[in-house]
Amino acid sequence: MTRTVMCWSSTLPEEATALSVSAADESQPFRSVTISPSSAAGSHRCCSALGRSTVLDIIQRHNRLNGLIFSIVEFGFIAVLVGAYATYYLLHTRLVMAVVAWGITLNCVPVVVIALRQLAHDRASGTSMVSFRDKKAREQLRRENPHMLRDTLTLCVGTLLPFVSVIAVLSDVLRSSKS
Repeated sequence: MTRTVMCWSSTLPEEATALSVSAADESQPFRSVTISPSSAAGSHRCCSALGRSTVLDIIQRHNRLNGLIFSIVEFGFIAVLVGAYATYYLLHTRLVMAVVAWGITLNCVPVVVIALRQLAHDRASGTSMVSFRDKKAREQLRRENPHMLRDTLTLCVGTLLPFVSVIAVLSDVLRSSKS
């Protein structure tokens, strides 16, 4: 089975290219991969799989498109704020509200952890970020990520439903570790 993924160069992020990747087992979803062609100066980062998306793929694309620092701050703030309410509810024996709030808090943790790992990888490899102030870059991102709205809604709903995101990410990780 062959799927097409969008790649961009770490040295020229504004120049995305399509790349066909083959999988021996079509039941396995594609993950974010790094490809180093011998003819290119830098490595290529492929995150936009055109096909099935796992929750990990959605989170990685979200972090890339919104900016890693912004994702860390946004979801970290939500986790701390809702976690404070969860603790309040727990201390006042409002268990249902505490479970809901802790579920939402735990749903934010994978987004922060994945963004921190992406940031550490980017800094170690010297990958630069795309500027979102540039109108051409924003238009290109919209063209390259036609399912951006669907992914955003999936992430938002998954985050707000207690424990859904955590369970989905753990499921993706367990599924990928078996392969």
